[in-house]
Amino acid sequence: MPLVSKGKNKSVEVKGDRTFDLYGRWKFSGCQIEINGVREFTAWGDRSWFEGGDLEKFIWNSNAPLHPTPIAAGDKGIVYRGGASAYFRCERPGRPPSPRNVSSAAVKIVELGISANGAPRTQHTKEVFTALMRQFVQFAKAELKCDP
Repeated sequence: MPLVSKGKNKSVEVKGDRTFDLYGRWKFSGCQIEINGVREFTAWGDRSWFEGGDLEKFIWNSNAPLHPTPIAAGDKGIVYRGGASAYFRCERPGRPPSPRNVSSAAVKIVELGISANGAPRTQHTKEVFTALMRQFVQFAKAELKCDP
């Protein structure tokens, strides 16, 4: 069961840094895949300005209409109809936090999200999103050089 539809006209748009570096020039990095002019899949990462508990409330509240289910991904994660979100602390000893005008506590929180607008609304799809989010968290921690 595919997460995106088949189509001839496919395009990819990268937002923020072309490499996955949320501590570089931008605090955001994302990728959108369009098929036949319709955004089908999005993956993104962001350094959050929220503390962990506040971010958790924000994520759960904003996704409440989608009936989120907790998943083991990052410090906290959820899966819902059409996507998944997670956040985790990224400790980077020896590397300066950026930007300087943001509290060091807020800079340490990384939020990730994936969504597929045309994905089937099945339990199998939720399992796929859960597996993708776990892999995305592992990738992000390695790319951002977070301490284990």
